[in-house]
Amino acid sequence: MPPMLLACFGPALMASPLALDSDLARMEPAFLSASFLDTRIRSRTHVTSRNLIVTEPLGSDWLLNSTVDLKAAGQLTENVGLTGTIPFGFLGREGQNVEPFFGNLKFGVETGWLFDLEQITQPDRPVSQIGLGFSVDAYFPTSTDCLDQPFCQALTIAQNFHPFEPELYVQNAMLFRTRLHGDFRYDVVQGEVEVALSPGFAFDLPEDGAVLLVSWAARLSTQPIPELELYSEVASSFTVVSPEVFYSDVDSPAMLTLAARLHLPKFSFDPALFTSIDLDDATVLVGLDLAGLIRNRPSRRARRAMDDMDF
Repeated sequence: MPPMLLACFGPALMASPLALDSDLARMEPAFLSASFLDTRIRSRTHVTSRNLIVTEPLGSDWLLNSTVDLKAAGQLTENVGLTGTIPFGFLGREGQNVEPFFGNLKFGVETGWLFDLEQITQPDRPVSQIGLGFSVDAYFPTSTDCLDQPFCQALTIAQNFHPFEPELYVQNAMLFRTRLHGDFRYDVVQGEVEVALSPGFAFDLPEDGAVLLVSWAARLSTQPIPELELYSEVASSFTVVSPEVFYSDVDSPAMLTLAARLHLPKFSFDPALFTSIDLDDATVLVGLDLAGLIRNRPSRRARRAMDDMDF
């Protein structure tokens, strides 16, 4: 974990005990996404890379290869956590050195609540839960300056790599994202939806002015066995308000992601392999999310059920 994020979130990451019991794992599926808000407010880290199968030309012989997001979230209380992201990417010419470019640093606060739809104490009965979440994120304008056209185009393409969080690569703007989240879980299946509004202010342009981005996303996941999660996600975003000249007008096409994630709670290691398909021009990305999840203390329902088990 980067030192800055470790300093911010390290104490919270160490504070949450692990829940390693296999029976408990079946009762508390570890539904986990690098993009969606976690209503369980668990401490977690992500190193997420997104890569084009066929690199796209960026004028002359410039090629964009990949982006990488370093993310961390730390649980402060049962319902409140802190989040942070360091985004960057790589731009290179064929046969020459690869040059990095940087996105916008993000820091935020997330809150979440879980509600059991019925009070069940038998561990073999399906669980029905509703989760509600809310977050506020600030994106600081630290992205690489557009001193030449290839870097401008690289940042724009990086926005399309992140259809639900293009704010990470928007240029010349300070943005604040407000996100609403809802999820419904039945047994080992969970559906999630999110919407986000990102107002902000653009600067260092011929005409400064207000910016407003809108994003939406949906997710469906299942965990047929405690060690495996299969999921799909779809997301898109677009600009509602911007100055007349704005280098980062966002119009991210809907992107569908199909993925599989392993859950290895004894090692706090939850890696995922995914592919994302641009539903507009059929561009295909492949990616890897090296995640680490610190399991929370069991829910009240799970603790009651565990107490009733006959060991």
